[in-house]
Amino acid sequence: MESQSVVLNVNGIEVIYNHVILVLKGVSLQVPDGRIVALLGGNGAGKTTTLSMLLGVLLPTAGTIHVLGCDMLRDRYRVLPRMNFTSPYVDLPKRLTVRENLRVFADLYGVERPAFRIGELAAELDLDQLLKRPYGQLSAGQRTRVSLAKALLNRPDVLLLDEPTASLDPARRLDLGQRMRALATGGRALVLTSLVPAVGVTLGAKTATLDNFRFVMFEHAAARRAFVNSFALSTTAAIVIAAIAIPLAYFVVWRRSRLLRVVNLVTEIPYAVPGVVLAIAAILLFLKPLPLVGISIYNTIWIILFCYLARFLVLGLRPVASGYHQLDRTLEEASQIAGARLLRRLRTVIVPLVAPAATAGARM
Repeated sequence: MESQSVVLNVNGIEVIYNHVILVLKGVSLQVPDGRIVALLGGNGAGKTTTLSMLLGVLLPTAGTIHVLGCDMLRDRYRVLPRMNFTSPYVDLPKRLTVRENLRVFADLYGVERPAFRIGELAAELDLDQLLKRPYGQLSAGQRTRVSLAKALLNRPDVLLLDEPTASLDPARRLDLGQRMRALATGGRALVLTSLVPAVGVTLGAKTATLDNFRFVMFEHAAARRAFVNSFALSTTAAIVIAAIAIPLAYFVVWRRSRLLRVVNLVTEIPYAVPGVVLAIAAILLFLKPLPLVGISIYNTIWIILFCYLARFLVLGLRPVASGYHQLDRTLEEASQIAGARLLRRLRTVIVPLVAPAATAGARM
C-alpha cells in the first residue's frame, strides 16, 4: 500500500504494440492529493495512451499502476467510482439531449440527487441554455464543456483530463484553469494532457521545461535542416560578397565613371526595397531557365542564395569602399609603374590592405 498522501503512483510502465512498436518506455510519476500534473507532448507522444492505462482501459506491457492504493491491473473496479475523465476523442450519444446524457452518466456513477447535481454543474459551466439541445447539435467548445460536466458528476477524487482546453475560447480556458486550481485546493488529484503548457498550471520550478525548445533546436528534422541550410547559405553569401566587394569597390572608388555609378546604385536598390518585393522579383526573374546555360534555379536553394547576395552586397561593399578612400593610391601606382598587372596589384597590394574591411562587411 502507498502512503495516503500519494493518490496516484505509476512505476516504469511500458507499452509495446504487436511486439514491435514501442509507444511508451519507463514512464514513472507520483501524484499527491491536491496536486495538478500536466503531461505535455506532441501528437503521438503517448499522452492519451497513458491516461487510458491510468483508467485501466489499456494494460501496460510492463510496470505497475496504483490509484488510491489499489492496483489498477487487478482491482480497478474498486477505485473507478472515485475517478472520472474527459477527452475530446470520446463522444457522448448525439441523439440524446445534454440533460439526458448527464442523467444517464449520473445514474451510472450512482450520484445522489442527480437532478440537483446536473443543475449545479449547468450553472457552474454555463450549460443552462444547452440542457434541452441534442448533444450532436453542439459546437466543439460546447461539447468540451458538457464532457467536463460529465467528468465532475461524481465529485471524483482523481480526475483525468485529456486536452481539456481543446476548442475552448480564451475566457473559457481561463475559467477552466481557475476551476482546476479550486478542485486541487479541495484535495483532488488532477492529471491532464496538453499539446502546449497547460492553462491553469502556474509557472514554477516543477512546471518550467525546455523540452520543446530542445526538441525544436536539436531533434526536429525540419528545424535542424533549416538551421544547417541557413548557416551554409549565410556563410557562402558572406564569402562571395567579400570576394566581389574588393574588385567592385576598386572600380567604384578609383575608376569613377557613369556606368560604375549606375552599378553602385543597382547594389543599393535590393537593400532599400522590402524583402517581400525582392523575393517576388527573384521568383519572377527565375521562373524560366537561365539563358544560354538553360539551367533553372527556381524552387531550389540557389534562388535563396541569390537573394542573400542581392540583399546584402551593399553592406559588404560600403566598408570596403570606405577602406579604399583611406588608402594611399601611390602604392598601387608604384606597383603599376613597376609593371604589375591589375590582378597582381589587387592580390599583392590592395587585398592585404582592404581585407579587414572586407571581413567586417562580410560579417555584417
